[in-house]
Amino acid sequence: HLLYAWSMALGGEWAANLWGPAFLWVLTVAISSVIPPEQPGTREVARILTLSSPILFVQSSGGLCDLPVAAYSALALAEAGSLWAGLWLAAMLSIRITAAPAVVDLVLLYGRRRGFLLLLSGVLVLPWLLFNLVHTGNPVYPLGSRWPISQV
Repeated sequence: HLLYAWSMALGGEWAANLWGPAFLWVLTVAISSVIPPEQPGTREVARILTLSSPILFVQSSGGLCDLPVAAYSALALAEAGSLWAGLWLAAMLSIRITAAPAVVDLVLLYGRRRGFLLLLSGVLVLPWLLFNLVHTGNPVYPLGSRWPISQV
């Protein structure tokens, strides 16, 4: 809910628009870091393909939340096996609750730490779930917005 709030409050719209290129850079670095270094040139190709993708370029030019969600999921994948992955998964969920299936998918990749990462990301996203519950009657709003419990 507050992805762009601080930058809007401190610098206005132009400051909020700086997040797009920043998240594009984070996404590019995270994607290229997942590729094994044994394959020469493949990291560079991944960076070039990411930076030259028209849809990512458009996403980085405005205050859309899809690019940060992609960046956080790529960071979680790059940090596989570390506790930072739970933080990135929670950040992804706090921006877009509809990314929950991706969280389950990423957690399944982590072996022994699955339960801990799922718990950590769940605890960190709890404030947003409570916010949705209080304001809409549905903790996972907009998912299930037509359910009988939703007040919207």
